[in-house]
Amino acid sequence: MGMAAAETGTSRNDGAASSRAVCPFCALLCDDLAISRDGGTLQPSNTRCPRAIAGFSRQLPKAAAKLAGREVQLAEALDAAAAILKSARLPLFGGLSSDVDGIRAILTIADKTGGIVDHAMSAAAMRNISVQQSRGWIMSTLTEVRNRADLVIVVGDGIGDSFPRFYERILGPNETMFGELSRRVVLVGSGADKPLVKQGQPVDVIACTQDRIGTFVAALRASLKSTARPAATGIDLQAVEALADRMKAAAYAVIVWSPGLLPADDGDLIVLSIADLLRDLNATQRCAGLTLAGSEGGQTAIGVTAWQTGYPLRVSLATGKPLFDPDRYEITRMIAGGEGDALIWTASIGADLSPPATTIPTIVIGTPGLRLPREPEVFIPVGTPGLDHGGDLIRTDSVVSLHLRQLRDINLPRVSDVAAGIATRLAI
Repeated sequence: MGMAAAETGTSRNDGAASSRAVCPFCALLCDDLAISRDGGTLQPSNTRCPRAIAGFSRQLPKAAAKLAGREVQLAEALDAAAAILKSARLPLFGGLSSDVDGIRAILTIADKTGGIVDHAMSAAAMRNISVQQSRGWIMSTLTEVRNRADLVIVVGDGIGDSFPRFYERILGPNETMFGELSRRVVLVGSGADKPLVKQGQPVDVIACTQDRIGTFVAALRASLKSTARPAATGIDLQAVEALADRMKAAAYAVIVWSPGLLPADDGDLIVLSIADLLRDLNATQRCAGLTLAGSEGGQTAIGVTAWQTGYPLRVSLATGKPLFDPDRYEITRMIAGGEGDALIWTASIGADLSPPATTIPTIVIGTPGLRLPREPEVFIPVGTPGLDHGGDLIRTDSVVSLHLRQLRDINLPRVSDVAAGIATRLAI
């Protein structure tokens, strides 16, 4: 668990060797990357994905444990973190950007200290979870979509930015496990992702602004049920009816959405409408949903928290048993409302997962160079799973856990190492 305050760009893996790797920088967890290593620099050599290129090749700044900006040894930082937690009455455990072992270890501390557990990107996740809990849904997987879906409807803009290889890896292949597949893609939105669709693949664009996505889904459901359409200003109803006919004729239609890219004010209602539409259509044919979410370890945090507590995030362990309340235990809201007296923020994958601004004592367990609103009381730099150490992450469709191998050695501890060190010092 040792860590020197040295330049973390150095690596023991020199030369131009190439390794096959899983990419942790979005929830697709693409597992076909070839990573070349030249000294301390990692570079994907077989993809143009901007997230993979930026993530693997990011040059890390000097990494050292710090107390209020002052460099210290790791042991001193662990002592200080434990002291903050011992004096806290309601610690808040946020961020949760880590692998399976890291999140399990953080949950152990939260259990010891009676804390609140939430992921930095849970607001988007809750739009899906609330529907899954209250209504249920019919979902597909990345593999099923790639091999069976002959009609894919992508609802809303931004998929290409958040999940750059989705069109290439999932919708691009014509050769499938079951032979040739003719697939049509329908983009509902601005059509900005059209250049990402494989050349020659049939693609339609139904123009729709983000604030009209809910209206579009309602109109599509009405057309599929042959009922009176709701008022649909700004929606091409002829295109909606044509799409409904295509869906009825499809062998395996799939609706794709990302909850974090839906309008904030009615995102959960849009997901609910999609779930109801899928249930209606499945009375007579096959049709499923595919949700793209869970980057920054989000899907992993949901899965591990559910295994450990029975609930998906926004859980309180303050009473000695897990309590789930998605409104009450949202950490961002709690901090803004003056609740909680310590923040433990974990962000080991990307450098942009900043903790919320707060004056309460803050412990950051993060990747070197993590953007911070202020110098925290304790900062402990950690490695990234899939680059600096091995680890397991859960893919966006929640059916596959992928193991990520270590590609370099820069002498940084894992989140689970740091959490174990804090837990030992708590001794409660």
